[in-house]
Amino acid sequence: MKLLSLLTTLLLLFSVPCFGSDMVSVVTDSATLYSSPEPSAYNQILEMPLFYPLQVVQDRGNFLEVTDYRNRIGWVSKDLVDDVRAVIITVGTGNIRNGPSTSAALLFHADRGVTFKVLTKKEDWYQLRHESGSEGWAHKSLLWGAM
Repeated sequence: MKLLSLLTTLLLLFSVPCFGSDMVSVVTDSATLYSSPEPSAYNQILEMPLFYPLQVVQDRGNFLEVTDYRNRIGWVSKDLVDDVRAVIITVGTGNIRNGPSTSAALLFHADRGVTFKVLTKKEDWYQLRHESGSEGWAHKSLLWGAM
C-alpha cells in the first residue's frame, strides 16, 4: 500500500498538466505567443500561423504555457489552439512528395517554418495538408510536432 501511495505521489509530482494531449496547434488564422498569461505583464514573443504546433508545458486558467520547435517558451490563449495534429518543417527546405517514399515524385518544396495539418502516417512518412490546400508526403526527419 505504501508503494502504491509513493508511486501515485511521484506520478503527480512529475506529470505535466496538459490540454487534452501533450501537443496542440493553432486552429485560427493566427495566434500570438506571449511572455506571460497576465495581460498587464506580457510582451509579444511570436505571431504563429494556422497549424503551428506547440508542446504543452502547463495549463493555467485561460492560457497554456507552451514551447515550440525552436524551444521558445510562452503563453497562448486556449481559445486559439486545439489538439489538431500538426507539424512544422525544421530543415532549410523540405521535399514534399506524392507518396511515402524518396522515389515518389517531388510535388513542391516547403521552407523551414511552414506548417501543415497531419492527415495520416505510413511508417516514417506523414501525409500533410497545407492551409492553401496543397497536400503531399514528408519524412519525419524534416518535421517537428504532433506525430
